[in-house]
Amino acid sequence: MAKVVSVTGRASSSCPVQIHFRCAKCGKDAEITRYLNFSTEVTLRNDQGRQVGAGQIASARAEAEMAGSMGWRLESAVRELKHNTASLMDRPDKPSIFWPPLRCPACGIINRPDAGCKRGLLMHRLIKWALLTLLVVGGTAAFLAALGGSLRLSGPFRLQALYVFLACLAIATALFLVDKSLSKKAYNDPRLMERVFGSVLNDAMYADMTPYGFDEIHIGSEK
Repeated sequence: MAKVVSVTGRASSSCPVQIHFRCAKCGKDAEITRYLNFSTEVTLRNDQGRQVGAGQIASARAEAEMAGSMGWRLESAVRELKHNTASLMDRPDKPSIFWPPLRCPACGIINRPDAGCKRGLLMHRLIKWALLTLLVVGGTAAFLAALGGSLRLSGPFRLQALYVFLACLAIATALFLVDKSLSKKAYNDPRLMERVFGSVLNDAMYADMTPYGFDEIHIGSEK
């Protein structure tokens, strides 16, 4: 049987976007550069993957696919900006599971777009990192409990791992409910919003998409 071969080529593109607003707390004008980061992959398998220069061919196809898709990718980003769901990163080509907040350079407070879009769950910084820690610990414990037999782990150890997973799940659920309650209250209490989440709501934040053939976008203006 012939060995399965696969060669993957990757391409990425970063589009800088200027975000400008007047801080809802200190009243100073702010301009922040964020990036819309896009990436794509093309994989060549079996006979195609064995051909000479397969890596360069895969990379060239990925680059061509990226160039051909930039139009609809930017159109999608415009829609996401209007709904306040766009992945605006603070560095080009930098992947992250968290979007960096739009923080006022003058006073340091986070300005959150709130011009009619659906209001998302606010996450307290300590709760966020606690949930991530519980996810890692609980996930590891669940893996050991479920597949411990294949790893030749003892029955008592696997049972302890199950207890750890259940404890992590219970604590994570409690933290999530606490955060959800605080988030809901904060949207109706500016002082709580600022004290707990270090944020203010701002209904006039804009993204300049004119370099890409679009208008200036009112961030979070649509549900």
